[in-house]
Amino acid sequence: MEITFDREMADPTGKHLEFSVQDDGVAVTPVACSLKAGDPATIVVLVSPGLDTDHTITVAYTKGTITAASSGALESFDFQLAGKLAQVINFDPIPDKTYGDPDFGLTATASSGLGVTFGTSNSVVVSVSGSTASVHNAGEVLISASQPGNATYASASFQQHLTVNKATATVTLSDMDQEYTGSGIQVTVSSVPSGLTTKVTYDGSYVLPVDIGQYEVIAAIEDDNYQGTASGTLTISDLTAPVPDQPVLPDLVDECEVTPVAPTATDNYAGTITGTTATSFPVIVQGTTVITWTYDDGNGNTVTQTQNVIIEDVTAPDVPVLEDLTGECSVTAVAPTTTDACAGTITGTTTDPLTYSSQGSYVINWTFDD
Repeated sequence: MEITFDREMADPTGKHLEFSVQDDGVAVTPVACSLKAGDPATIVVLVSPGLDTDHTITVAYTKGTITAASSGALESFDFQLAGKLAQVINFDPIPDKTYGDPDFGLTATASSGLGVTFGTSNSVVVSVSGSTASVHNAGEVLISASQPGNATYASASFQQHLTVNKATATVTLSDMDQEYTGSGIQVTVSSVPSGLTTKVTYDGSYVLPVDIGQYEVIAAIEDDNYQGTASGTLTISDLTAPVPDQPVLPDLVDECEVTPVAPTATDNYAGTITGTTATSFPVIVQGTTVITWTYDDGNGNTVTQTQNVIIEDVTAPDVPVLEDLTGECSVTAVAPTTTDACAGTITGTTTDPLTYSSQGSYVINWTFDD
C-alpha cells in the first residue's frame, strides 16, 4: 500500500505498526514501511497477508513518531479509503498565559491548503471564537486545530496543551506592632486587587497569638485566579504601666516608729505587683519621711507613688519619784534614770552640783529629755 502526502516525509523505517490496514474490514498486519524510491512524499506500507485489490482497502494512523521531513508531526486519522491523501496541521506554538491576559490569536494551516477550525476542551478556562482565544480563568486546557478533510484529503487535527497561570496579587501586612490585651491579636492584611481571601499563620499556626513576644506572620492568597504571599514579624508588647490600687496612700503616724506594709498595684499583664522602696524600715526619725514606692511590671513599665510617714513623740518620759539623800559630812548624788515610751531608759541631767559637804538642805533639779 502506498500513502502519498503533500510534502516530503522523514524516513518511517521501523514505524510500520503505527499504521492500521483493513482488507474488506478485516485487519491485516503491517510488517514494514519505507519511503518510496524516488518519491519521498510517499510511504510504502507492506502487509501480511497481501491485499486483494478487488476489496475495499482502508488505512488509519495512530499519532506516533512519523514526521514530515520539515519535522511537522503526522496527526492521527481514522480509517480512510485508500486513495485519500493525508494532510499535516502546522499549529503555531501557544505560550502559557496568565489570568488577566488579553485575547490572543490562533494560527494554524493545513498542508492541503484547506481551512482550519479551532476549538477548546474547556471554555471555562479559555474560550475560542473563530481564530481568537479568550482567557477566563486559571487552569489547563487543550486547544485544537482541525481540518475535516474532503474527497481528496483525509481529516486531520492537532492539539496543544495550554496552561493559564494564576495572576500575582500584591499582599500587604500592617498593624505589626500591637499592645498586649489578654486576647488574640491579629494583623491587618490587604491585597491588590482588593477583597481576595487570605489565610494568615502566626509561627505556623492559625491560632491568634496572645502573649507578648514576636511571631512570624505569613499571609497567603487563596483564590482560583490569584496567588501571592507576604511575611513579616508581629510584635506584641506590654506598653501600659501598672495602676496603683490606692490612688492616694494614707499618711502613717506614730510617736516612735513605723514599718509600713508595702502597697500594691495592678498591671494588665503581670497582675498584682507589690511596691518596692529604697527606704529602710522601721522609720524612727522624728518628723516627716517621704517614702517613694515603685511598681515595676518587668516589661519596662514603672510607676511611682509617695507616702508620708510622720513620727511625732508627744509623750514625755515618766517622772520618777526620787528619794532624799542624807549624810553627816557630805553627800554625792548619782544621776537617776527613768523610762520613755520611745527612747527607753533615760539618764537625768542637771546643772546643779552633785556633791554637798556643808550642813543644810539642798534641791537638785534633774531633767529627763527623750
